[in-house]
Amino acid sequence: MTRQEMERQAVGLILKQIFDSQQLSTPIYCAEVTSEEVASELAHILPLLYIWNEAWPAGTFTLSVNGALLGYLMEALVPREDESFKFIFESVTAALSTAVRDSVIEVCEKAGMPPSLLFADGGGA
Repeated sequence: MTRQEMERQAVGLILKQIFDSQQLSTPIYCAEVTSEEVASELAHILPLLYIWNEAWPAGTFTLSVNGALLGYLMEALVPREDESFKFIFESVTAALSTAVRDSVIEVCEKAGMPPSLLFADGGGA
């Protein structure tokens, strides 16, 4: 198996682990996050996926992946020292961001409600 195949397999395994867990895969609206700086300060208590920076009724929001928590989860499969860690981390982050953002948009459009209401306790998606 080539390195690229191993990296793709690792990305798939990590995404499966996340999407198999409702707790990990459901974003939570976090009103206390008002900037990336605040998010960095709160990283130790934020969920893996969190929504902030909502502008309703414009329909915009920011979905972020908690990099500290993702890195911790990944270490069970890929050591940080491994040269593939950064690539796998970035691939998982991109896939999560796209899939979860699309899901949040769909749920909000169907309900006609903002993420701050639908994902206040992580109960939306």
